[in-house]
Amino acid sequence: MEGLFSEAESSSLKLYILPFPAPGHMNPQINLAQVLAFRGHHVTILTTPLNHQFIPKHLNVHTFNFPSDQAGLSSTLQNISSAEDNQTAYKIWKATHGLKPQIETFLQQNPPHVLISDIMFPWNFASTLNIPRVVFSPTPIFALCVAEAINNCHPQVLPSDSSLPFVVPGDLPHHVTLNFDPWTTSFRTMARCWLHAKEKNTAGVIVNTFAELEDGYSEYFQKLTGVKVWHVGELSLMLDYYHRRGSSSQKNHVSDKVSRLSLYTCLEKMDEHPIFTWRKGGLFTILL
Repeated sequence: MEGLFSEAESSSLKLYILPFPAPGHMNPQINLAQVLAFRGHHVTILTTPLNHQFIPKHLNVHTFNFPSDQAGLSSTLQNISSAEDNQTAYKIWKATHGLKPQIETFLQQNPPHVLISDIMFPWNFASTLNIPRVVFSPTPIFALCVAEAINNCHPQVLPSDSSLPFVVPGDLPHHVTLNFDPWTTSFRTMARCWLHAKEKNTAGVIVNTFAELEDGYSEYFQKLTGVKVWHVGELSLMLDYYHRRGSSSQKNHVSDKVSRLSLYTCLEKMDEHPIFTWRKGGLFTILL
């Protein structure tokens, strides 16, 4: 474990990460927690008892009682991956929102420098507890831009027999079409949930992808919402880099040329700037 915190910053931060209980959300945020820990920050993941098992033992974890009874769930169902149907998945999602009182009390008693919360959680404690919030999105900024464009326009009535693709309105950087009607699916409901990230008190959005893959969309999103976007590349690659870097045989690793190119493109930015920099007055930046 010696290499785990080998790059401690002169001013480490106390960071909480609150992932949504689904593999596609938890896995990248667990990777983010490990990368931040490698950089010398004190990171704690906030989750529920049954989701604790998915988190590496070297990370700090604080658990909250999952309000299964409130949603009519078995106590064994605390992750979306456990749901066998959409109704059960919805109940799990609804139950996660019942965690707010416990989380708020914990934050009041043990305030962090920054809370990194999943985009599925709408809560913003910046105004009530003066805790800066950064949103983590497992989906690309492109998807958030499409969702925002749809939310900003009026529903369009399409013929039931229409085979034409749905043209996303607005001035997106590219012409975008969908092969389904977002007004008759759950897409728009999900879009509204994603877009809590644009609240005025949100410090920014962390996205688990490369900026080069979303040319024009980060700038579009920032202009549209006023929310800063930070691309962290592919966190699993960065985490792999840190593990290999701490290994005595690191020179023999990373043989795949494509992976190496993607990895070092992202790591060059990491070496230039710290992930978190604490400044007077509680301001901070996230640069990767």
